[in-house]
Amino acid sequence: MPHDVISTCPVCSGELAVTRLHCRSCGTTLEGEFSVGRFGRL
Repeated sequence: MPHDVISTCPVCSGELAVTRLHCRSCGTTLEGEFSVGRFGRL
């Protein structure tokens, strides 16, 4: 079961960045720094 996305570091309370996206269908993984936008952080 997937976990909810968190936006704050549980260790230092800093902002977390999305750095990996993975396709469950074909197994492709993209790495980089991705923006979730204003509404993605709600």
